[in-house]
Amino acid sequence: MVNPLWNQLPAWPSAARSPHRATGLALALTVACSGGDARPPWEGAVDTLPSGTIVVGNAAHGSWDSGSAWRLVEDMRIGSVEGDEATAFSRIAALAVDAAGRVYVLDAQAQEVRVFDAEGRHLRTIGRKGGGPGEFAEADGIAVDESGNLWVGDRRARRLSVFDSSGALSRDYRRDGPGFVPWLTYGWPGGTLWDAWQVSGTDGTDGHTELLRFADGAFRDTLRLPPFEPPQWRIVSRQGISVNTFNFPVPLTAREVIALDPTGAVWRAISDEYRLTRFAATGDSTLIVLREYQPVAVTTSDRERVLARYRQTFSESGTTLDESLVPAFHPALHGMWVDDRGHLWVVPVSADTANMFVDVFDPTGRYLGAVGTSMTPRMLRPQPVVRDGRLHYVATDALDVPYVVRERIEGMD
Repeated sequence: MVNPLWNQLPAWPSAARSPHRATGLALALTVACSGGDARPPWEGAVDTLPSGTIVVGNAAHGSWDSGSAWRLVEDMRIGSVEGDEATAFSRIAALAVDAAGRVYVLDAQAQEVRVFDAEGRHLRTIGRKGGGPGEFAEADGIAVDESGNLWVGDRRARRLSVFDSSGALSRDYRRDGPGFVPWLTYGWPGGTLWDAWQVSGTDGTDGHTELLRFADGAFRDTLRLPPFEPPQWRIVSRQGISVNTFNFPVPLTAREVIALDPTGAVWRAISDEYRLTRFAATGDSTLIVLREYQPVAVTTSDRERVLARYRQTFSESGTTLDESLVPAFHPALHGMWVDDRGHLWVVPVSADTANMFVDVFDPTGRYLGAVGTSMTPRMLRPQPVVRDGRLHYVATDALDVPYVVRERIEGMD
């Protein structure tokens, strides 16, 4: 039987951001039949809103047991401190993996894309810093389409450059959008190229993210996600007759997290609640995934550590720092991504800071379980890539030298 609280889910406003409300489902969850599967049955509840959106509520534990849980085993690492210039990375801005297992690495400082085969051997380097054809001014995203073409988005040059499988420039497209964003969701899932732009609020309205779909040589459609404006501190600095205003995001508050689905859909979460929403290209929400989750309290030392960074800056400007905006709980999520089979990978915030686990959901939103990883939250940018049963991400060593790490997913059918 479903707890009456579950029946109230459709009435919860999407703007409600209370960690207790988002995570304290305390459901008497329904148990789905596992059929002939020997592993424990999935426990959860499924509801359908009047709009047709499916809502999947998950228990805190998944359906994996010790025999069926996936495991990550490192099988390749690309990078070096000295030696081969191709493997000495400065700052990796984006990763892509093609059908042959080749790994594409965008080095933001060098402004070039380095291509490695499935064994980690350097094959070629594409592009260089500059403003001419085949050069990059501020490349910020890459994708490989189903024909093996490499697409590179250039923020400053405002263009998309396309290179064929040999690395030769084949064509350029104008890349226009309503604004810029410090992170970029960019990919080619299911043959759909999405480019994301952050649009700031004006005239008192909330900001929002727009995703533009590229097709037939131009951006054709716009997916406008629901508004989200993170809390900000504002400094007003006066120098003579000049007045300058600076905005700072309030630390430990929520941010927008976006991932692409292999069907061409878009996943979105506001990180202060464990609530994941999938949007179709039309803008309609099609699936909402929830999981029971225990919020992690912001300790006094956490609070003082982050406030110390801002107090002097605000005092020097004569602006009052509203410390009440720092939340009582950490955000629920560090990040998420979707693999090539439609599994949703979510990194929750945990009180256990020594170990990191990734929650894995099947394509229908049912919670499978957690995978232990040697990753840390800072390794979620650029967004990890899972393709053909292997996880790729960027790690750094004690000297802050970046490496591309590939881990084999044991147990993944």
